[in-house]
Amino acid sequence: MMNSKDKVLIILICIFAALASWFYVVTERNPETTENITDINIDIRNQTALNDSGLVVSNIDVSTVDVRIRGLRNEIINIDSTDINAFIDVVGYSEGSNKVSVEIKVPENVELIDYNPKQILCEFEAVINKSVDLEIDINGNEASGYYAMRSESSVNTVVVKGPRSVLNSIERAVVYMDISGAAQTLTKRIPINVYNDKGIELNLELNPAIAEITIPIYPIKEVEVDIPITGEVKEGYEIKEIRIEPGTVLIAGKQDRLSNIKTVRCEPISVEEADANIYLPAEFIQGNYYIIENVNPRIEIEIEKIISKDLIYNIEDIEYKNIPEGLEVGEVEVNSDFILVTIEGISSIINQVSKEDIVLTADLKEGVQGSNLVEFQIDTNIGLNSFEIFPVEGNVILTINTETEETNENLEQIEDEVVQ
Repeated sequence: MMNSKDKVLIILICIFAALASWFYVVTERNPETTENITDINIDIRNQTALNDSGLVVSNIDVSTVDVRIRGLRNEIINIDSTDINAFIDVVGYSEGSNKVSVEIKVPENVELIDYNPKQILCEFEAVINKSVDLEIDINGNEASGYYAMRSESSVNTVVVKGPRSVLNSIERAVVYMDISGAAQTLTKRIPINVYNDKGIELNLELNPAIAEITIPIYPIKEVEVDIPITGEVKEGYEIKEIRIEPGTVLIAGKQDRLSNIKTVRCEPISVEEADANIYLPAEFIQGNYYIIENVNPRIEIEIEKIISKDLIYNIEDIEYKNIPEGLEVGEVEVNSDFILVTIEGISSIINQVSKEDIVLTADLKEGVQGSNLVEFQIDTNIGLNSFEIFPVEGNVILTINTETEETNENLEQIEDEVVQ
């Protein structure tokens, strides 16, 4: 049997053997080693508290860190950048550039040997508000025969919140609306986009973030332009012609209103005591419609002096109308050597008139054989203001037309022979 001393010796030998085995396994099979882990993202902590103080981190010069760790190979062999926490705490800093310490946390049983960088340069900026006018960008074309009016928006100005430098770069706030083929008024709720001066969309806090846009779209109608004339030109003058440019204009409006509109009126133009041509702009009178053309109406009023002219006719110049059957004009008696026709009208017409343009006439519709007192008239297509004839009448003597009488006698003789 073993004595107690032998048992103790055996136990000690076993313990020593176990320790030797453990030391062998640790040092030879799972040795302590070091490892470099790179590109570990640096988190920013306590940003909410920083924002509550009116600041924001607008830029950091380095966003990753490299570390060197030590530990048993089995402990660190599977460690990667996601297992190590690198962060900065941004509470307690003021606006401007500040160096902020980088803190590292490694897994248990792993020792941090070194890391780089140990500080990073952070730019702290004040969070400010900026008001930006909202633009409405219309895409596409309305349906043919319709017109898209000026857009209406529930939002005119957008309040943008963010870092000072970012807000200083804002170029525009805009909503986009498509009206392709639209034939009626459109209303849409559209998100607002904000862009910097390089055309890059910015992700910032907006108030409001959505705008309700309405674009009235109405049918089109072409109507005449009417410019009323008031007053009277100077005595001895007359309006020859009125020209309005443009003569028509395109308008848009609700269909029930357009159907009753025939003309678009302008403010009246006065010709009071005018003795020369008038060429003036006119102003449209607003109504239940929208003038959709960029036109400036003008009116040209041609004014001419009224003049007179004398035309001399002989008796031989008279043209007789409606001579009774079987009669012919014998003699004509007038109380003058000639007949004077005085015509009156605007100068551009009267100056061009000649005797050949006006026919002196006498109507013998009620004429009988013998003497007939007949009033002279004129026949012309020229626009005259007035005319006078002197003497105004003459005595026309109608006699039997012998040629007609002989013809009638011959016809009667022929009829008698036929009867026999």
